[in-house]
Amino acid sequence: MTDYKAPGDKLKVGEREIFMSYARLLRVVSLFPAGLTDLTVAHSDPAVLTAIIEILLADKDVQPEDYPRMESYELSMEDGDAIAEWGLAHAFGFFARKVEATLNAAKATGETIQKVTEETEKLTTSMLSSSGTPD
Repeated sequence: MTDYKAPGDKLKVGEREIFMSYARLLRVVSLFPAGLTDLTVAHSDPAVLTAIIEILLADKDVQPEDYPRMESYELSMEDGDAIAEWGLAHAFGFFARKVEATLNAAKATGETIQKVTEETEKLTTSMLSSSGTPD
């Protein structure tokens, strides 16, 4: 498992408690089609930060096209930053886990291919030695 420790599933901001469900996480992650490459510049992209805040503050039953605009919430700069950073930290954790899973799958596939290759070579050698060679 990755050494990265994602933040907790809940964030308390003022009177509001936000729960990071898997659905919300996927909505945040969908803002980064290039994965970690996009995530590296997200901290300074106002449109991305706004989208993250709107995703995380919306009621769970509200569809993305109906999310209230960020301006409808009374947020201090500190609270806005805390929500955006919390969402970004969860997105980073998601990508870190997926990269690790991909590397583990590639390693397992490579090990399987190696074993199959070795067994095929043994079988081929055995078949050739048992069939003998014509004189």
